[in-house]
Amino acid sequence: MPVWGLTPILKHLATEMSAPKRKHDQENRIFQARWETDYLFTEFKGRPMCLVCLETKSAMKDYNLSRHNNTTHKEKSEKYTGAARAAIVADLKGKIHRQQNIFNTVKAVVNEHGGFSKLSAIVTNGTPSMQGRRTGFAGLLHQSGVDCPVLHCIIHQEALCAKTINFSHVMDLVTKVTSLIQGGNRALNHRKFVAFLEEVNAAYGDLQMHTDIRWMSRGKCLERFFALRTELPVFSEDCVHCDTSAYCRKLQDTAFLCNMAFLSDITSHLNHLNIQLQGRCQTVSDLYAYMSAFRRKLALFRDGFSCTSPNLSHFPSCEEMRRDVPECEKIFPKVSMSASKTSTPWSHELFTAPLSVTVTEQPAELQLELCELQSDPFFQSQKNEKGILFWRLLPESRSPLLKDFSLSMASMFGSTYIRESNFSTMKHIKSKERNRLTDEALFQLMQIGSTKADIDIQNIVQQQGRPQVSHEDKCCSARCRRGSLFRTLLETSCGIRLCKNSSN
Repeated sequence: MPVWGLTPILKHLATEMSAPKRKHDQENRIFQARWETDYLFTEFKGRPMCLVCLETKSAMKDYNLSRHNNTTHKEKSEKYTGAARAAIVADLKGKIHRQQNIFNTVKAVVNEHGGFSKLSAIVTNGTPSMQGRRTGFAGLLHQSGVDCPVLHCIIHQEALCAKTINFSHVMDLVTKVTSLIQGGNRALNHRKFVAFLEEVNAAYGDLQMHTDIRWMSRGKCLERFFALRTELPVFSEDCVHCDTSAYCRKLQDTAFLCNMAFLSDITSHLNHLNIQLQGRCQTVSDLYAYMSAFRRKLALFRDGFSCTSPNLSHFPSCEEMRRDVPECEKIFPKVSMSASKTSTPWSHELFTAPLSVTVTEQPAELQLELCELQSDPFFQSQKNEKGILFWRLLPESRSPLLKDFSLSMASMFGSTYIRESNFSTMKHIKSKERNRLTDEALFQLMQIGSTKADIDIQNIVQQQGRPQVSHEDKCCSARCRRGSLFRTLLETSCGIRLCKNSSN
């Protein structure tokens, strides 16, 4: 080919290479409905998003979606066809829309009180609809430009960590034996068992059922079961008609009893921690202190079990087993009781003890005010005051940044305890017998049921208008009757105790 023949071709290639590339938003691509059932994708904010892993793609191209589905979710997607596949798609789309509705509802309520800019932290129960990075509440919050800590409820975390103890074989047998005695339609066995325990003067008069929903029930169930470990095989062999020989052999096995003793003791420590984490008037620093103390306890337990002769001072059930069977200390479970250091998105030491912290380790914007605070003789004399009690003494005009920091820390919730307790109160108030309560009446009863203030019902009744009567005694008696009736209604509906003495 002559050289002059290449000139048009080279010019054309140069033009193609120098031309700007088309952008995706200029290609006018639209989402096709068949991609939902074919590739499990849906349209979310103008982009295709996988319904399974919630990953978004930049371009609406059939090849991109097909490749993602075949390389990532091929085995799962091929299991369902036809109506089953359509039902799966509808369910997954419904979850995304529900998450969006949760965010929109919370946003509308928060905007009425100043917007998300006033948030110090958000505490969730850890579900994907709340913690999801893309379509969850936390993800949608960050996409809206809100930058605040999103915390997982510390009580829920403690319950999840407690489930990692690998002693399912113990709990399975405990649950099966308890169900054989008092579960289902075994009322006769249950009555016989209670009479048997009373006859032999046992430590407890009955067993306790366990459910996973009630986290703390496992400790009480194990405590009673271990205390009745000698009576259970005798009763099972004599009074239970089905074959219980395998259960009886387990309950007489030393290794199994050692595992059950250890599980009973460590669960009691976890229950104690759970109770400490509950409560209304607790800051995140208080909860962090409880968790730090429990980590130190775990280190103490680990060192005690690592000795040649285990130190069982804090494990009463294990100590009882060692007294009964001295050689069992060699078969106690060698459990790795350790916990990694918890990282926090706040300076809890600065909030707890601001006068003793190192200034250079604190945020730069607080260092100057902190230097002035630690040098003030008045605040040096208030070293005994800790936490909120100390920060109440600090005037905002003197240290505005430190005051703002203290208010932010004090307003943080470390758990969802208040929300859960209020749900329980609402369930108690609006029961099936009182399903005609209006929203206004329910709101007022919730205010009374969730407050800590003592309600002087006699004073409230005296301030109300009373019927005109001719005699003073009749007026007083009517007023007392109304007060007693009002008191009874409030106490039964809200589950609170009202003060009896009137005070102005």
